[in-house]
Amino acid sequence: DEKLLKEMLTSITDKFHAAEDLAEKAEITSAMIEHAGEDLVEAQKAAQQTEESAKQAAAAVKEALTAIGLKLAMLKQFESDQGRLKATDALGTFREKLRVANQKLVPFLAAQDTFKAQAEAKYLADELEAKLAPAEVEVD
Repeated sequence: DEKLLKEMLTSITDKFHAAEDLAEKAEITSAMIEHAGEDLVEAQKAAQQTEESAKQAAAAVKEALTAIGLKLAMLKQFESDQGRLKATDALGTFREKLRVANQKLVPFLAAQDTFKAQAEAKYLADELEAKLAPAEVEVD
Protein backbone atom coordinates (compact mmCIF):
# COMPACT_ATOMS: atom_id res chain seq x y z
CA ASP A 1 0.00 0.00 0.00
CA GLU A 2 2.79 2.42 0.89
CA LYS A 3 4.48 1.94 -2.49
CA LEU A 4 1.22 2.50 -4.36
CA LEU A 5 0.44 5.57 -2.25
CA LYS A 6 3.88 7.01 -2.89
CA GLU A 7 3.49 6.49 -6.65
CA MET A 8 0.05 8.13 -6.60
CA LEU A 9 1.17 11.10 -4.59
CA THR A 10 4.32 11.65 -6.64
CA SER A 11 2.41 12.13 -9.87
CA ILE A 12 -0.28 14.23 -8.17
CA THR A 13 2.33 16.34 -6.40
CA ASP A 14 4.01 17.13 -9.72
CA LYS A 15 0.71 18.17 -11.31
CA PHE A 16 -0.23 20.13 -8.21
CA HIS A 17 3.02 22.10 -8.19
CA ALA A 18 2.75 22.81 -11.91
CA ALA A 19 -0.76 24.19 -11.42
CA GLU A 20 0.30 26.16 -8.36
CA ASP A 21 3.27 27.69 -10.22
CA LEU A 22 1.07 28.74 -13.13
CA ALA A 23 -1.49 30.27 -10.75
CA GLU A 24 1.30 32.22 -9.06
CA LYS A 25 2.53 33.39 -12.46
CA ALA A 26 -0.96 34.71 -13.26
CA GLU A 27 -1.03 36.57 -9.95
CA ILE A 28 2.39 38.11 -10.52
CA THR A 29 1.50 39.06 -14.08
CA SER A 30 -1.68 40.76 -12.85
CA ALA A 31 0.44 43.06 -10.68
CA MET A 32 2.09 44.28 -13.87
CA ILE A 33 -1.23 45.85 -14.94
CA GLU A 34 -1.15 48.22 -12.01
CA HIS A 35 2.60 48.69 -12.33
CA ALA A 36 2.11 49.93 -15.92
CA GLY A 37 0.38 53.00 -14.50
CA GLU A 38 -0.67 55.45 -17.19
CA ASP A 39 0.97 53.46 -20.00
CA LEU A 40 -2.18 51.96 -21.50
CA VAL A 41 -0.30 49.89 -24.08
CA GLU A 42 1.77 48.18 -21.38
CA ALA A 43 -1.24 47.77 -19.14
CA GLN A 44 -3.24 46.18 -21.98
CA LYS A 45 -0.32 43.86 -22.74
CA ALA A 46 -0.10 42.89 -19.05
CA ALA A 47 -3.86 42.23 -18.94
CA GLN A 48 -3.55 39.96 -21.96
CA GLN A 49 -0.60 38.10 -20.43
CA THR A 50 -2.48 37.78 -17.14
CA GLU A 51 -5.47 36.25 -18.87
CA GLU A 52 -3.28 33.85 -20.85
CA SER A 53 -1.42 32.79 -17.71
CA ALA A 54 -4.70 32.31 -15.87
CA LYS A 55 -6.06 30.12 -18.69
CA GLN A 56 -2.91 27.97 -18.58
CA ALA A 57 -3.19 27.71 -14.80
CA ALA A 58 -6.89 26.80 -14.99
CA ALA A 59 -6.08 24.06 -17.51
CA ALA A 60 -3.33 22.72 -15.22
CA VAL A 61 -5.73 22.76 -12.25
CA LYS A 62 -8.33 20.89 -14.29
CA GLU A 63 -5.71 18.34 -15.35
CA ALA A 64 -4.61 17.82 -11.75
CA LEU A 65 -8.20 17.46 -10.52
CA THR A 66 -8.87 14.92 -13.26
CA ALA A 67 -5.77 12.98 -12.23
CA ILE A 68 -6.95 13.02 -8.61
CA GLY A 69 -10.32 11.66 -9.71
CA LEU A 70 -8.59 8.84 -11.57
CA LYS A 71 -6.40 8.07 -8.56
CA LEU A 72 -9.45 7.99 -6.29
CA ALA A 73 -10.98 5.41 -8.62
CA MET A 74 -7.84 3.30 -8.16
CA LEU A 75 -8.26 3.08 -4.38
CA LYS A 76 -9.70 -0.41 -4.79
CA GLN A 77 -6.15 -1.57 -5.39
CA PHE A 78 -5.22 -0.86 -1.78
CA GLU A 79 -5.21 -3.94 0.41
CA SER A 80 -6.03 -2.24 3.70
CA ASP A 81 -8.73 0.18 4.76
CA GLN A 82 -6.06 2.24 6.49
CA GLY A 83 -4.15 2.60 3.20
CA ARG A 84 -7.32 3.65 1.39
CA LEU A 85 -8.13 6.17 4.11
CA LYS A 86 -4.63 7.62 4.04
CA ALA A 87 -4.76 7.95 0.24
CA THR A 88 -8.24 9.46 0.34
CA ASP A 89 -7.13 12.06 2.89
CA ALA A 90 -3.99 12.97 0.95
CA LEU A 91 -5.83 13.23 -2.37
CA GLY A 92 -8.64 15.19 -0.71
CA THR A 93 -6.12 17.71 0.62
CA PHE A 94 -4.67 18.22 -2.85
CA ARG A 95 -8.16 18.51 -4.32
CA GLU A 96 -9.15 21.22 -1.83
CA LYS A 97 -5.96 23.21 -2.42
CA LEU A 98 -6.54 23.03 -6.16
CA ARG A 99 -10.10 24.26 -5.78
CA VAL A 100 -8.87 27.23 -3.74
CA ALA A 101 -6.25 28.00 -6.40
CA ASN A 102 -8.93 27.75 -9.08
CA GLN A 103 -11.11 30.28 -7.23
CA LYS A 104 -8.17 32.70 -7.05
CA LEU A 105 -7.87 32.49 -10.84
CA VAL A 106 -11.41 33.71 -11.51
CA PRO A 107 -10.63 37.46 -11.59
CA PHE A 108 -7.50 36.87 -13.69
CA LEU A 109 -9.49 35.00 -16.33
CA ALA A 110 -11.33 38.25 -17.11
CA ALA A 111 -8.32 40.55 -16.81
CA GLN A 112 -8.74 42.10 -20.26
CA ASP A 113 -12.43 42.87 -19.74
CA THR A 114 -11.70 44.33 -16.32
CA PHE A 115 -8.88 46.43 -17.72
CA LYS A 116 -11.08 47.74 -20.57
CA ALA A 117 -13.86 48.65 -18.14
CA GLN A 118 -11.44 50.46 -15.84
CA ALA A 119 -9.82 52.30 -18.75
CA GLU A 120 -13.24 53.36 -20.04
CA ALA A 121 -14.29 54.56 -16.57
CA LYS A 122 -11.07 56.56 -16.21
CA TYR A 123 -11.56 58.09 -19.66
CA LEU A 124 -15.13 59.13 -18.82
CA ALA A 125 -14.07 60.54 -15.44
CA ASP A 126 -11.24 62.53 -17.04
CA GLU A 127 -13.61 63.80 -19.75
CA LEU A 128 -16.20 64.85 -17.17
CA GLU A 129 -13.53 66.56 -15.07
CA ALA A 130 -12.30 68.46 -18.14
CA LYS A 131 -15.86 69.69 -18.81
CA LEU A 132 -16.43 70.69 -15.19
CA ALA A 133 -13.11 72.50 -14.68
CA PRO A 134 -14.15 75.62 -16.71
CA ALA A 135 -17.46 75.75 -14.83
CA GLU A 136 -15.63 75.75 -11.50
CA VAL A 137 -13.48 78.68 -12.66
CA GLU A 138 -16.60 80.64 -13.70
CA VAL A 139 -18.21 80.05 -10.30
CA ASP A 140 -15.17 81.39 -8.45
